[in-house]
Amino acid sequence: MNDTARSYAEAALVHRPAPMPTPPAASGPIVIKTSAEAVAAPIADVVAVHTPDGRVIFQYMDTPTAPAAATAPAAAIPAWAKTTALLLLSASASLAMAAFATKVFAEAAAELVAVLLLLAKLAVVLAFVVALVLAVFAPRRSRGAQTATATATARAGLLGRAKATATATITNP
Repeated sequence: MNDTARSYAEAALVHRPAPMPTPPAASGPIVIKTSAEAVAAPIADVVAVHTPDGRVIFQYMDTPTAPAAATAPAAAIPAWAKTTALLLLSASASLAMAAFATKVFAEAAAELVAVLLLLAKLAVVLAFVVALVLAVFAPRRSRGAQTATATATARAGLLGRAKATATATITNP
């Protein structure tokens, strides 16, 4: 059967179940029969229970538990264990703060590296521009007359010797 209406006209054809009747309100305590009065229960530790509306239901019987046996008192914690626990707590807090500081420093160091790289690029560009300007507009050192002299000496045998001298002069306007 289709329980959903596709339009308002089909809504009258949709099956709507009637509401279920509510059980009567509880008027008294629940009566639990002892095992001698109970109806034969199929499971151990189950008893028949009569509800206020007269129904009989089965319920597990609450079995009281024995109190726990007294245990020996615990031994005192040694001083070295207490000291170690306190030092480990302090060390872990210090490590956590160091990790946080390292994270902050790493972020700052990354920004510092970026700034230093930018400055290095700027310095390379500036050096290139200065070298270009000096190459184009710097006065030449070879202006005027320049003279160069070369001397060569050769020896042959015990007493043989020859000496040659050459001089060159260059004039630049």
